[in-house]
Amino acid sequence: MKKRILTAAVCVPLAVVVLSFCPTWVTRAFIAFFCCVGMYELLSVMKLSRHRGIVAVAELFAFAAPSFFYMGDAMWLFAVLIGYAFLLVLIQLLFNQVLKFERVAYLLCTSVMIIVPIASLGYLIALPVHGRFYIYLALVIAWLADIGAYFIGTFFGKHKLCPNISPKKTVEGLCGGLIAAVVFSLVAAVVYQKVCLDPVGLQVNYWLVAVIALCLSPLSVIGDLLCSVIKRQSGIKDFGKLFPGHGGVLDRFDSLIFVAPILYILCVYTPIVL
Repeated sequence: MKKRILTAAVCVPLAVVVLSFCPTWVTRAFIAFFCCVGMYELLSVMKLSRHRGIVAVAELFAFAAPSFFYMGDAMWLFAVLIGYAFLLVLIQLLFNQVLKFERVAYLLCTSVMIIVPIASLGYLIALPVHGRFYIYLALVIAWLADIGAYFIGTFFGKHKLCPNISPKKTVEGLCGGLIAAVVFSLVAAVVYQKVCLDPVGLQVNYWLVAVIALCLSPLSVIGDLLCSVIKRQSGIKDFGKLFPGHGGVLDRFDSLIFVAPILYILCVYTPIVL
């Protein structure tokens, strides 16, 4: 617990500084870095981290993923995905005696299922009106739901949520996480309104923030459970050690897998800041 608290005490202020004061390209660079680390964690789990060709192609894809938004035309994104799949297939054919097909297919699947959703944090910051707020909102919804579920589940949890996947998760924890996500999302929205939006005459739609937090916080649990399944089936406790007490990038960002991309889709059609 001490390691978890100390890591949070260091990383949270750093994240606030990067998101609040650094140019957007710096934020995207950090997101690309985390995508690359997360990709390497997946490669390690799949026992592909020693194959230089696979690593090079996968890491290039992960590095580019936060910038897919800037391609503009959806046809370019389709071309990138097909090109990535083609390169993996080509490597599979060239090294078929040492590369198992199911591992390469697993890599392709998890790249799209896990890495691209995490990279969508980079799409949020590209939204035309105060994209930084949307990243804050995604992090608050995902992480505060996780923290709320942990504490409520620890002290009041009685009914197991998914005992075969994550024995410590409870229904009471899920409810506590949902409440924490809504409350702290509203707190974050009020703070951002006072500090960043009042001077420029823009307004946060608080009702929309509450509804989005209420709807997306349960999805953070699904991302968490997905990565728990991968860890359980792979026989590992954590994906990595980048964050002491928390594990690797995928251990810390798993709750964003569905929250970040769905928040992006919602905010494209229904902006929160007007």
